[in-house]
Amino acid sequence: LKTNGSIITSPIESIPSNDKNDEPNLDKHDAKDDVKDSSNKNFITLYLQLGKDVKKIRHDGDINMTALQMLFVEKFQYNPGMDNFPKIYIKDPQVGVLYELEDLSEVKDKSVLALNAAEQVTKHIDESISGLTKEIQEIKKSCAENAELLRRGNITTTMAPPTPNFITNKPSQQQSISSTEEVDSIRKKDEKLDKSKDNLVNKIASDLKNHFHEVQNLRRDLGSMRQIYNEFQGETKKLFESLSTQTESVKQVALKNAGSSRSFIDSGKAKLDSRSTELLSKVDELQDIIDRMKSDVVKRGAKPPPTEIQHVKQESMAVAKELSALQEYVKTVKPTWKQTWKQELQMIVDEQQFLNHQEELLEDLQEDHKKLTEVFNTILKVIKSPGQTKVFVPPTAEEGFEGLKTVLQEVRGIAPDHERRLKALQAAEKQRERDLANRIDEFEAELTDFVAQNKLKKTGGAQEVERLRQKKNEEALKELYKTEKK
Repeated sequence: LKTNGSIITSPIESIPSNDKNDEPNLDKHDAKDDVKDSSNKNFITLYLQLGKDVKKIRHDGDINMTALQMLFVEKFQYNPGMDNFPKIYIKDPQVGVLYELEDLSEVKDKSVLALNAAEQVTKHIDESISGLTKEIQEIKKSCAENAELLRRGNITTTMAPPTPNFITNKPSQQQSISSTEEVDSIRKKDEKLDKSKDNLVNKIASDLKNHFHEVQNLRRDLGSMRQIYNEFQGETKKLFESLSTQTESVKQVALKNAGSSRSFIDSGKAKLDSRSTELLSKVDELQDIIDRMKSDVVKRGAKPPPTEIQHVKQESMAVAKELSALQEYVKTVKPTWKQTWKQELQMIVDEQQFLNHQEELLEDLQEDHKKLTEVFNTILKVIKSPGQTKVFVPPTAEEGFEGLKTVLQEVRGIAPDHERRLKALQAAEKQRERDLANRIDEFEAELTDFVAQNKLKKTGGAQEVERLRQKKNEEALKELYKTEKK
């Protein structure tokens, strides 16, 4: 791929024949039969390519950049993120070369459109690499400056004046004193240079150490940001997939439940609304012109030009014609709409009754829940009360009770209720499952809460661990190569 230019020389992959017919839109200003024939002619077949994935669609809408971008978003669940949408390329059928789409008239039937999504990825990578390159260049520049300062310090040390040769024939006392002073001054200068050189070396070492720590922190931050970006990208992709699935399900339900009468009413409403709005604008414009003519004639006594009078006559005739057409259309569709409203009204009444029943049921359930909560709170208060436990006192036996014999006789006389027994068994099984589900220790509960709330520290994830492992492997190979070379 050549991302800097406007031509992509990579060939198109084999295009699968996955034909998907969409429903044509109704024209608002034509008749019903003419709309159906003209909408079938407006279909064009397009091939959309994103990477190696290619999809075939039939498009009947407007041809503009926004519509083409929405086709890529709908078919591939593509998300450009915070950046601009990538450029769209079109394939020349004769040469077989992709070039940037600039003239929308070139989009015809069976055109191949490709999205240069790799440009965004390379842009993100180039920005991160350029940032790291700037940091490294600054570190290199500071190291070079520090090395230059060290070199200058060494040069000044080596260029110091040599110790004069005092071994002369019979030196004078004044010359010996001056030579001693010069030696002391040179020694002091050397000590100052040594101290400044040590301070400079320490400063350079501390600066390099700080730069090294900053680079390490930047690497860790980049690893964490890479992990967060990958997680966000995965979550966004899943969200788009779920939204696409829900949209398709809603479309299927709407297609199944929507009757022909309702679609006829919707199309008629759209047509009537557009025509009435256009007629209203014409009437307002005509009213403004007539008011202006009235003001000119009454106040200033001026005659309007003949062209303006002719224009007003033509507009008035057009408005009257459109009004009669709309009135005739309303008379035609009114009986059909009334029949549809009657059916929908019955459906609305049934739905209102159902909703009222559900509201009453919810109120009853709320009252039951309130009573259960009060009983539960009372039980908790009794449990927490420090009172002594009462001793169980068995009730006195009733008259005629003979112990086990009476119990066995009552058991023989019981009529078994199998449905009640099954319900009791099911209730016991559910209670056992709840007990097993609630049987969890404190550590497991804390660990589950910790993981569920995503409290784990972001350290870069598996990619950061893999990068560190590769770095250690490279260092080990370098050390091994050095030892073998020695």
